[in-house]
Amino acid sequence: MATPNATGTRTSLPRVLTIGAYDRFNYGDLLFPLILDELLVKNGYSPRHLSMRLRIDGVAGAPPTYKSAPVLSHRENSHVPLIIGGGEVLGATWTHTLGYLLPNFLGDPLARVYNRGFRRPLDFASRRVLGDKSPGPYVPKKDWLEKRLWSTNAIGASSLKVLNAKDQMRITETLRSANYVGVRDQSSVDILASRGIEAHLHPDSAAVMTSLYSSSLEKSGKNATFQCSMPWLREHGLANATYAVQAMAARFENVLLIPIGLAGAHSDQFALRSILEQSDERLKRQLTLVNPADVHEVRRRISTSELFVGSSLHGHITSMAYGVPAVALQGIPKLDQYIGTWGGDLTPLEGQYPSIGEAIDKAVQQPVDALQKRAQELDGLAMEGIRRAASAVGRGLR
Repeated sequence: MATPNATGTRTSLPRVLTIGAYDRFNYGDLLFPLILDELLVKNGYSPRHLSMRLRIDGVAGAPPTYKSAPVLSHRENSHVPLIIGGGEVLGATWTHTLGYLLPNFLGDPLARVYNRGFRRPLDFASRRVLGDKSPGPYVPKKDWLEKRLWSTNAIGASSLKVLNAKDQMRITETLRSANYVGVRDQSSVDILASRGIEAHLHPDSAAVMTSLYSSSLEKSGKNATFQCSMPWLREHGLANATYAVQAMAARFENVLLIPIGLAGAHSDQFALRSILEQSDERLKRQLTLVNPADVHEVRRRISTSELFVGSSLHGHITSMAYGVPAVALQGIPKLDQYIGTWGGDLTPLEGQYPSIGEAIDKAVQQPVDALQKRAQELDGLAMEGIRRAASAVGRGLR
C-alpha cells in the first residue's frame, strides 16, 4: 500500500486518475465520471478518466475518457493517485466489456455465448481485440497499484462470483493494497469481509446528484416512466413487461418508455420498442418511446415523473435522489441488494406483491416528506463516501 507521502513532479493542478466503464452510453456508468469530475474540478484538481477507448468528446454528456492501456503499462507518474470509479467493476470480464462496446447485433449474442461456456478462449480473444494486457478491464495490476495511492468509490462486489477462482483470488489480493475500499451495498461489505477485506458502506455516489443538478422541469402530475433491459425482458417475458406498463397506464395519463442502458447487451431501447410494438392501439396512445440525447435527459425524465418502474439500478438511484415513488423490478442482483440496503420500506420490490398494480399503489402512497428525508440522508452519506475515497488518495474535498 502506498503512503500519503508519495511525491513526484506535479502539473499546475494536482492530478488524479479515475477508471471505469465510461466509454459507452449506459446511464449509471456515465454518472460516475460526471459526478467525480464535478467535485474534483470544483476542488482544484485535474482529473483524467480512463476507460477502454479514447472518447475525447465524452459520451452523452459525460467527461472525455482516455484509453487506459497506455497509462497502465507505464510506470512513470507513480505519484498520480487513482480512484476506481464505481459499479460492478470487480467482476467485469473482457468478453462482456467488448460486448458492451459492440453494436447490439454483435454484443448481445457474444454475451449469450459467453454465458453458456467457452469463457477462457472468448476472454483471451476479447482482450486481444481491445488491445490490452491487463489481467482485468478495470482493476489494474497489483504491482502498478502498489506504487500509488488508490481507492474505490461505490463499487459492488456481487459480480465477483462470475469470475473463476484464480481471478477472484487476484482481485482479492489486489484490493488488500487499497488505501480505502468504498462499496455501495451491504452484500458487498459481507462478500469482501468473508475474504478478509474491510469495506466501508456508503450509498452510490450518484445519490449526490440533487446537490449538483436541480431538476429544470416541473412535474406535470400526469407522467410515469418505465424501463427494462433486454436481459430482464428475456428472462421475465414480454407479457409481464406489458402488464406492468398497462398497470401504469391505468393510473397515469402518459407512460414514458425511457432506455437507460443503450450499450450492447443491455439494449433497453430494443426491449422497450418491442413492448410498444406489441401494445394495442389504445395503450399505444399513452406510450412514448424516448430517445435520450444524453445522461441529463435521462435524469430529467425520471426526476420529473410521478412514478418510476424499472430494472435499472441507477434509474432507482435517481428516483430516490429526487424523491420520486418507484417500484423495483426484481431479478437484477445489484438492484435487489441496493434496494435491500437503502430502500427501507419506501421502494417496493414488485415480486413481493401479488401484482405489479398493488406494488405501484404502495409506491405512490408513500409520504412525500419520507421520500425527501431519505433523499437528503442518502445525499449526505454518499458525499461522505466520495470525500473518504478522495481523501485516502490525498485529494481532500470541501
